[in-house]
Amino acid sequence: MAGLGLTNVCLGTDLIYIPRVQQGLKRFARHYASKLFTSQEWDYCQTHAGGPLQQATIKAATLMAARLATKEAVAKALGCGLNGLGYGQGIHWQSIEVVSALHQPPTLMLHDKAFVVANQRGITQWLLSWSHDGDYATATVIGL
Repeated sequence: MAGLGLTNVCLGTDLIYIPRVQQGLKRFARHYASKLFTSQEWDYCQTHAGGPLQQATIKAATLMAARLATKEAVAKALGCGLNGLGYGQGIHWQSIEVVSALHQPPTLMLHDKAFVVANQRGITQWLLSWSHDGDYATATVIGL
């Protein structure tokens, strides 16, 4: 990466099984809202899911799975993990926010401990790519 002038590059990737998210939405829709997503993420998914998220359509589950994969990929890139996934000192799910706007690629906004850790690692920019096919959603992030 020396030719690009980069001294610190952090990579994270994750894969999510969409039916697991769909099942979680059916059983714990409010839990997903309060623990895993910011209110802006929840509102965006609610608006674009083609029906109430509590109905747990495949479209709703896919929207949520892509965001979950992104959050896990960011935590991996930061090297600190997420709370509730075996990392007691990790960052909170809501500290990583996927910002979506119509006809725009998704971007990331970090809050609280995620923001602090990124600053400590010298990360000032994020690149994000996600995809889904069949039963899986994946996300890859690069912190620069």
